[in-house]
Amino acid sequence: ALKQRVVQKYIEDNFESTDLSYADLSNKNVDEVPSEYLDKFTIPIFEVSAATHAGVENLKNFVAQKVHEFRSELAVEQEISYDKVWEARRLERDQKFEVENIGSGIWRVSGPAIERMVMQTEFDNDEAVLFLQSRLEKAGVEKRLVESGAVAGDEIRILEVSFEFQPALWDV
Repeated sequence: ALKQRVVQKYIEDNFESTDLSYADLSNKNVDEVPSEYLDKFTIPIFEVSAATHAGVENLKNFVAQKVHEFRSELAVEQEISYDKVWEARRLERDQKFEVENIGSGIWRVSGPAIERMVMQTEFDNDEAVLFLQSRLEKAGVEKRLVESGAVAGDEIRILEVSFEFQPALWDV
C-alpha cells in the first residue's frame, strides 16, 4: 500500500493529468520511479519494546531530527518579516511610569500599567487594596518613590485616588 501511494505521489508531482491515460497510470510501478524520489519517502523501521523501552531513544532521536528538519524547511520557505512589532513596544511602553514631586509631601505617579492597576482595584475590599500594594511594589513604584525622596506618611496620587505612603519592604 505504501509503494502504491509513493507511485501515486510521484505521478501527481511529475505529470499533468492530460499527459497519461488511466491505463498508463495503472501500469506504472515502483521500478519506474527514480530512486532519489523514493528516498524522500523511505520510512525507517525501529524495533522498540514497550516492556523494556529498548529502541525508544533511537525512535525519539529520529523523530526529533525530522521535526527539526521540517521546521527548518518551513522557516526558510516562510521567511516572515514584520514591518512593525507592536506588542513588544506596547508592553515596554506600558511598563514605564513617572514619579513627580508635587511638593509638601505629595507625589503623583503616572503610567499606563500603574493607572490600569488602580482602575481595576475595588477600594472597598481590603484584600484588593493589599493586592494593589503588592503589585505596585513588584512594578517598582515603591522603590522609585523611596529613591525620589518619598517617606512614610507622604500622600501618593494615582489618577484621582490618593494613598498614604506606607512602604511594604523598604526601610524608610
